[in-house]
Amino acid sequence: MTLRRYRRPARAAKVETVNETTRTGRTGRTPEGNVMQDFIVNLQNFVTALPEAVQFLGVFLIGLIPFVESHLGSVIGVAAGVPMPLAVLAATVGNTISVLAFVFVGAKVRGAFRRGRGGAEEKREGRGRSRVKENMERFGVPGASLIGPVLLPSQFTSTALVGAGAHRGTVVAWTLVAVALWGVISGGAAAGLFGATGLA
Repeated sequence: MTLRRYRRPARAAKVETVNETTRTGRTGRTPEGNVMQDFIVNLQNFVTALPEAVQFLGVFLIGLIPFVESHLGSVIGVAAGVPMPLAVLAATVGNTISVLAFVFVGAKVRGAFRRGRGGAEEKREGRGRSRVKENMERFGVPGASLIGPVLLPSQFTSTALVGAGAHRGTVVAWTLVAVALWGVISGGAAAGLFGATGLA
């Protein structure tokens, strides 16, 4: 997956970041392996198509999306031409709101589900939730929260940790630390990479 730093001409409508022939092939269809790449390119195009003064709002919106979050949102924002500090802040705030919504809405859904089952616990666990629970037992809530984005979106990790019995306030606090940390690392790395390659 390749992101190119957007150089703003005299207000181009959109930036084309990948070669169309390579991306779609002769049939005009996008190969399945490029679905994620196309998704990221579309997000970058969405941000760059906005007026420059409000592009940070576009970064905020994509930061709400699981799998994009603060780390990838920061990179997309920097690639689209948003100043690194502003891109990181916008993506982090979006990711934070999304995490809080997942945690608190998820708690209400689980409560309603358990009441519907007469208080019985759901015994089956998905693979992702099982891995999160193993990480919590091995590294505690702080470690599981910090490494969680490597395995699952922070929204899913935080919800799984609360579902596994961790204190909700602790989970939220450490997840927000992880969101901010990953955003700063990713945004800083993107800005450094673009600067080193002369694309800044």
